[in-house]
Amino acid sequence: MDEQEKREHMATMGRVWLAWLIFFLFAEGYAIRKGGGTLSTFIRRYFQIAEGKAPLKYRAPRWVAWVVIIVLAIHFLAP
Repeated sequence: MDEQEKREHMATMGRVWLAWLIFFLFAEGYAIRKGGGTLSTFIRRYFQIAEGKAPLKYRAPRWVAWVVIIVLAIHFLAP
């Protein structure tokens, strides 16, 4: 990979990270507006993990969160 390709790759990755950060900020804002807490509180309530907080109207069982976590772990561990 020559210097020009490295610069193009870094510019592309910069745009990808910027898009991710913007998406995360919008998701955090939505969670705060809808759930009355941060994104992590919203996720815990969505997957019925939060203690002492009522689950949301639309929610998924706790095992779905474990499946998502396991799939992501395998995805990031695999070469």
